[in-house]
Amino acid sequence: MRVQGAWFLCFSMKCIKISITYLLVFCGVICIMVGLLIAAAKIPQSAIQEKMQETADYYEQEPQYTSIVEGSRGTLIHNRADETWLSIAYCYDELHPLESTIWAGYYLAPHMGLHESFLNAVREELHAAGNQQYLRYWHGAAGLMRLLHVFWNIREIVVLLVVSITILTVILIFMLWKHTFRIEAMCLLLSLIMVSVWTVPFCLEYVWVFLCMFISSILCVQITIRGQDQKLGIVFLITGMFTVYLDFLTAETLTLLIPLLLVLRVSRISGHYAAWDRSVRLCFSWGVGYLGAWAMKWVIASIVLGESVMPYVQGHISERIGGSVSLPLQEFLYQSILRNIRCLFPFDYGIIGAILSLLLIVLFAGPIYTGRIRIRNHVNKPMVMLYGFIALLPYIRFLILHNHSYIHSFFTFRAQATSVLAFCFIWLEITETVPRKAVQMNA
Repeated sequence: MRVQGAWFLCFSMKCIKISITYLLVFCGVICIMVGLLIAAAKIPQSAIQEKMQETADYYEQEPQYTSIVEGSRGTLIHNRADETWLSIAYCYDELHPLESTIWAGYYLAPHMGLHESFLNAVREELHAAGNQQYLRYWHGAAGLMRLLHVFWNIREIVVLLVVSITILTVILIFMLWKHTFRIEAMCLLLSLIMVSVWTVPFCLEYVWVFLCMFISSILCVQITIRGQDQKLGIVFLITGMFTVYLDFLTAETLTLLIPLLLVLRVSRISGHYAAWDRSVRLCFSWGVGYLGAWAMKWVIASIVLGESVMPYVQGHISERIGGSVSLPLQEFLYQSILRNIRCLFPFDYGIIGAILSLLLIVLFAGPIYTGRIRIRNHVNKPMVMLYGFIALLPYIRFLILHNHSYIHSFFTFRAQATSVLAFCFIWLEITETVPRKAVQMNA
């Protein structure tokens, strides 16, 4: 009994210590988030006026929606969302930095759309002109846009984002390749190709979730390779928080599930259900960070503004979950998934996509037909089930937020990079390569 009591006490103390650590990290990151927004708002409007003017001139020539590949929804650039963020960034009030960043005001002139209003605010140099609120998000990216516009206009910022995404992709692929996870690196590259990753840095709305995903994945792979698994929970917690801070509800699950899949594959956990246990723990850490940071935005907003902000938020939550598009519910749910699948490369690329799809089929079917690939005699079924469950999570997300996933399928579809990668890992779990000599002997 004494041994059991001592073990329970030790376990309890360890749980308390971990909980306190996580709480301190959470509170610290919240303070950093608020501090970064205040610092951005304190930048004088005069310091960003020249570059914002150049940005406004650029958007004057651009439609609100444009595709990099004509006719492809998967390469659609959502300029309207980008102008919303830029308008929020421009309308910060340096005299009331906390209130203005929490309110997240943007300018909407009478009888004008958002596009014309943004251009008008910049050209007229309207100070703190935000007359509409967008407080349900943190809009950390708006703060970054204000800072970056001290130095660069939108064209130059896009170049910076292209370089950043490219470098992070190369680092992650090289890290996996260097540590003998070459097939995993190729699977990751395939998953990125299928969500048209080359489009991502050309739209402010899309890019931040990918930056979070790459940085988190690099850290998680490095930590796992070094055997420092105890640090993963903190990384997932912070990742969830910064996902809320920067993202515009695009493909948020990427920052959870891509790092998780890579951790599972790189760690090569022994034991049938150890991987499930680790996955649940890391998902919980990310979820606490994600949902906790979002809730804190509303709590802080209520305190700062001196009123409950839930009336500003509840209507949008109801709309994203159950807003109607004049379809029966069953058809609505079905289309929310189908529209996202159709945006995947190469399905969304016309005749070129059809040819590439055929080549992919041949690529996979050829080795099976020739006997170079066969089903394993012993399959780790719990691991296959785990990968399968992870692959389904983006589609569960589509069904829950079916209004959002239906209307915005041209960017929510990128959450399926997780599904592609998970299906690749299932393939690796259930098949094995047959040596060429063995194939020749069987022939």
